[in-house]
Amino acid sequence: MPFLAQMCERRHSIVPASAMCCVLFCRAQIHQRRKSKMSEILLRRSSVGYVLGGVILMLSLAVGGCTDQSPRLIPPFSAHLNPSEANGQVEREFSIKEPALYAFCVAFKYREGDAAGRSSALKLAGSLRRDVTNRPVTQGAKFSLRITVFKTDHGASSQLFERDINVEEVPVSSWGADAFYKEIAALRLDRGNYQLRVDTLRATPETKDFPIDFITQIAYRGK
Repeated sequence: MPFLAQMCERRHSIVPASAMCCVLFCRAQIHQRRKSKMSEILLRRSSVGYVLGGVILMLSLAVGGCTDQSPRLIPPFSAHLNPSEANGQVEREFSIKEPALYAFCVAFKYREGDAAGRSSALKLAGSLRRDVTNRPVTQGAKFSLRITVFKTDHGASSQLFERDINVEEVPVSSWGADAFYKEIAALRLDRGNYQLRVDTLRATPETKDFPIDFITQIAYRGK
């Protein structure tokens, strides 16, 4: 009898332990399945997000390609010239906010305080003295430019101004701490949008690698 009681106690103690293991195993399996299902859902959502992101990016690029959102320049502004090569062209889009007389100038640049650079710039610009015809006594670098200005309001473009200039015949109009300036043309502009085009018609190799800019700014006429 004691033996039977002992066996019963052992059976009762083993069965609950086995049942508990079964329960724990089932719970682990359910948890693993839920975890896998959640990972699958997250993966699908992530894939959809990538696809939508790609579509949005392509649409934004397409719209950006069709619509030019780059801001227009407002004077004063400058553009680098390379008159050592013929058939060169520089174009700039700009807006006028303040109606005024605007000057278009060629600037022969040098570093401030650089005496040798200033001397080289003056040689290319020509002498500061003028003859009776208002031309420089000693001409500088010989090159020609065509200056064209277009009005570009309301989606239409109309030529407003065009002039061919032999730059060596234009006197130095002013100078500063880092440049000699030749005013090529002056034009009164009202509010609106414009396009500037500068073509090099005749080149000169002596200006190669020399800093020369084309500047658009309000014309100074003094008092």
